[in-house]
Amino acid sequence: MKLITQALIAVTLISSSSDAAPFNYTVQELNDGLLQKMPYTWNEESPTPREQLRYLTLSHYDFEGNVQEGELVVHELVVDDLVEIFKALFEEKFPISSMHTVDQFEGSDETSMEANNSSAFYARHVAGTTRWSNHSFGTAVDINPLLNPYSRGECFTPSRGKRYLDRTLDEPGMITPASYIYRLFIEHGWQWGGECFYERDKTVDRHHFQKVIPGLNENTNS
Repeated sequence: MKLITQALIAVTLISSSSDAAPFNYTVQELNDGLLQKMPYTWNEESPTPREQLRYLTLSHYDFEGNVQEGELVVHELVVDDLVEIFKALFEEKFPISSMHTVDQFEGSDETSMEANNSSAFYARHVAGTTRWSNHSFGTAVDINPLLNPYSRGECFTPSRGKRYLDRTLDEPGMITPASYIYRLFIEHGWQWGGECFYERDKTVDRHHFQKVIPGLNENTNS
């Protein structure tokens, strides 16, 4: 699937099943109006020019089985991947609690994670460093962070996610190497934070998926 870059693309994809809800998505360039809604996640120091970013809306199921419209800001080079992945997740009715920019949480990653919110672009440095996060390039997505907490040693976040450090739990929305969502991202050439950081510093970032793109972010692994 290759998307034509223009101001706005709106598509409805109908499932082969007659009783299935349609998957809808839109792709839009970051205009001034959208940027005004991103006072926390966007700034002029961002390593990614606004011209390379796209605003997506995507259908997803929530944990009550209702269809919701989520939003992600991502790099234009990963739009095709993410539309295909989220369409497949929609068809499987994989639940996503909410999907909004972190601006809706006043720029607080912690608050967004505590709310189990899924998100993507955020121009910020890796905590405790001066290195840009892959979220700053629009090439990383965090999904259901409350159910898939970050941990390193005895430390973990979000704080309400302690129960889900037990990965023997088998609950909807969790990400493991045996899960469908894991296979989808890996098949599209993405890395899972539950694996790719461990050898470096024992970090297990279970809600995080990222794609390394030569010439863009190959020197940033977080």
